Amino acid sequence: MSPPVQDTVSGVNTDTPVAESISRNPLTSDQQTAIASKGTSTWERTLGQPIFTNGSFSQPSLKKAIKGAGIEDEESAILRGSFETEVGDRGPITETGYSRGNVQAMGPNSVWGQRMVRDGIMTPDGDVTNLYSGDNVFNSVYANRNGNGDFASGDGSLFKGRGLIQITGRTNYQEVQNRLDQIGVNVDIMDNPSLVNDERYALPAALAMLDYLGVNSDTVPTMSAKSLNNSINSRAPVATAEERWENVISTLEAEGKQDLADSVSNRNEYSAQREVGTTVDGDVGPNTIRAIRNWARSNGLALPEGASNLDLVVFVNENS
Repeated sequence: MSPPVQDTVSGVNTDTPVAESISRNPLTSDQQTAIASKGTSTWERTLGQPIFTNGSFSQPSLKKAIKGAGIEDEESAILRGSFETEVGDRGPITETGYSRGNVQAMGPNSVWGQRMVRDGIMTPDGDVTNLYSGDNVFNSVYANRNGNGDFASGDGSLFKGRGLIQITGRTNYQEVQNRLDQIGVNVDIMDNPSLVNDERYALPAALAMLDYLGVNSDTVPTMSAKSLNNSINSRAPVATAEERWENVISTLEAEGKQDLADSVSNRNEYSAQREVGTTVDGDVGPNTIRAIRNWARSNGLALPEGASNLDLVVFVNENS
């Protein structure tokens, strides 16, 4: 089994939700007042919008909550498509640990394996030692990353992936807490990380995290398959990046917004690279631009003058 390839935001081993104590008390009057007086951006206005129905996560409730916060059309689709890729219908969940067998299958030469060898969880020959535990795997592989301390600090397990967008790492949890604090909501996420799974905070926490990563209403109009992937999970494979973008498109199609879905579909660097016959990695560099020029010439097409890299991607996809 291959380990996750991203250290910044997403914990990826989320096949089985881990039960955590989650309170479901209503917001206090002070919190509601803070939201009403300071909640001017879309992610702030999601606080208090219910995403659970009868105690369970609900996709219709999530959709209604996003709309209730004034988030619609393309921005809504990007959010919901991202959540679909990260957690699907499971809602806010906690990254689960790796079994002893899965750890051993990684091998000592894998990225995660090398870290576990360093911390004594795995021998250089690939055998799992008596230091193995689910917590220690996270403490090792997430050590000294995203603001976490070293293996002994326990930060890796404490700040493993949680929530709708799988927030991971001390720095990212702190950023979410800071953003909630800015609107007068005093939520101690640092001492209680499972609060990002709480139905009161899961949606604003996820959007605050995305805002920190540069995914917001200002960037949505120029967001592409590659840029969205870079924001959420920069080292994810092409298949995951395209699945995420396809989920965005499918969300728009399901709402009957086919014209917008077609426009978004054209902002896919990977499909453009396949069409022009160059390396499919999403990076539109000199080689891809050269391939686009050759492709256009061979098809008797004139490239738009002054086109940005994204304009070129859209041009290829519109004419393929």
